[in-house]
Amino acid sequence: MSTITNVGKFSTRLVKAQYVMDCQGRSGSSVSVKLGTGETLQVCELEPWFSRKTCPIFLFLPTWPSIDRPSKSSVGWGGVASRAVDGNTNNRWNGKSCTHTSKTTGNWWKVSLDQEQYVDNVVITNRIDCCSNRIDGAKVLCRIW
Repeated sequence: MSTITNVGKFSTRLVKAQYVMDCQGRSGSSVSVKLGTGETLQVCELEPWFSRKTCPIFLFLPTWPSIDRPSKSSVGWGGVASRAVDGNTNNRWNGKSCTHTSKTTGNWWKVSLDQEQYVDNVVITNRIDCCSNRIDGAKVLCRIW
């Protein structure tokens, strides 16, 4: 049985290069970004902030102890899932740090952890050279398995 917590939803009324989702220290064994529209999902970097009750620490996702490699619903234009956790916050397509899905309904990106973590915030770097509004309506989710 899994528990899913929706920690935030993107709104691009004011397009930003980065969005910070407040997870309020919720525990999770995976973090995902889910888009219900028929648009492509593009994430240039996902940086979580963890806490251990009294000692907050920041780790880039590649240093998380993970069971699964980052994954997503589809790959479009060569934008593989691992680009969102490469430590590179370049938010332009030619910087080769942005993921990209094909144009289908229900696109998602996810990373699973080998243990439950307390997630304080998730920082998402959005693509800004074009298509910044495609992330509109996407949700950030923490899941406990």
